[in-house]
Amino acid sequence: MRYNVVLFDADETLFDYTKAEAHALTSAFQEMKLECTPLLVDSYRRINQELWKAFEQGSITQQQLRTARAAGGRAPVVGSYRCRSV
Repeated sequence: MRYNVVLFDADETLFDYTKAEAHALTSAFQEMKLECTPLLVDSYRRINQELWKAFEQGSITQQQLRTARAAGGRAPVVGSYRCRSV
């Protein structure tokens, strides 16, 4: 049997997305000389999930999703971030 396409479900199946997300967020904050607390990671996760849900339901566009995520949650979803210099 020959396959034209092979699909992989990477999120949390082949790839530990939760761990990678926390690592990426922490690394980005370290580059900016800011501390990334577990509370911040949890807040980002919650906001990110809500934004993706809104995108999947068609209530925001892909551009709005990107903008809101880049704005650190200061967009359609309420979130509180506290950053302090390291």
